[in-house]
Amino acid sequence: MSRKIWITWEHQRRNITLSDALGIDLHEITTDGNRWKRYVKLTYRTIKLLIKTRPKLVVVQNPSIVLTILATLYCKLFRITVFVDAHNAGLFPFEGKSRLFNRLAFFINSLSDRIIVTNEYLFHHAHKNKDAIIIAPDPLPRISIKKQYPFRTNTVNLVYVCSWGSDEPYNNVISAAKNIPDNTVIHITGGYQTKNINSDNLPENIVLTGYLPDEDYLSLINSCDGVMVLTTRDNCLVCGAYEAVAAEKPLILTATPPLVSYFNKGCIYTDNSIDSIATSVATLLQDRELLNTEIKHLKNEKLEYYQSVIKDIRSHMQYFEAG
Repeated sequence: MSRKIWITWEHQRRNITLSDALGIDLHEITTDGNRWKRYVKLTYRTIKLLIKTRPKLVVVQNPSIVLTILATLYCKLFRITVFVDAHNAGLFPFEGKSRLFNRLAFFINSLSDRIIVTNEYLFHHAHKNKDAIIIAPDPLPRISIKKQYPFRTNTVNLVYVCSWGSDEPYNNVISAAKNIPDNTVIHITGGYQTKNINSDNLPENIVLTGYLPDEDYLSLINSCDGVMVLTTRDNCLVCGAYEAVAAEKPLILTATPPLVSYFNKGCIYTDNSIDSIATSVATLLQDRELLNTEIKHLKNEKLEYYQSVIKDIRSHMQYFEAG
């Protein structure tokens, strides 16, 4: 039985790829129901897992802050090493707008033995001894799906990777579609049903895919001509960008310092405005051949770079194993 486990309360690609790269058993604990019933069920199943596996080291994803509180307190009580993989929302809950939850996140993350963050910009906000913070962007996922997605004939197809979150300018993307050629179709992923979106009023070159199973989603990414991933967050490395690089697809990204710095080849950058998004689409289509070449170079660079990232995380883990 493994002495290291990775726990998350959601299905998220970073957990899958990073735990796999480290050779740590991943436990995705999920359930249905309203928030409080979910928390009761998830807490029970998590404690049951910890008792059963008796790990020496636990990695948990934050968010969920409830999972992180549970895991860090349990691990401190039983002298188990605990690492927190702190995403943006794990450092700044509710977009950083709640002072109370910011303080709670600060406190609970500080209880961990190590904090893992995705980029150097978050490194400076992690509120812990800097020797106890690990920078680890997402590994590039393995995309082995070869099935072609059933696009309309005689179209150029872009995928806007979207979860319809508050940090995503999806309304601007929809408006920008009116200013690009009709045969350039933007496929918007994710569960739009929770938003007040009237599909009858959308431009004809907008397709809402809804939530797709992994195989269909990866087929969509692997078959398209380019990928768009946008955010209003300043310090976020967006998951869809890693998937696009893995599939060797040119990207349109928001022009934030972390994204421009990390994804520095094969990409077009936008300020998220309607005009800028439309211009970025036109530039991607015009320079597609060059961008396709550059994105392949970027993929090779990131694959090589990530070997050192995994080595660094393992060295931190071995420090506690030796102790």
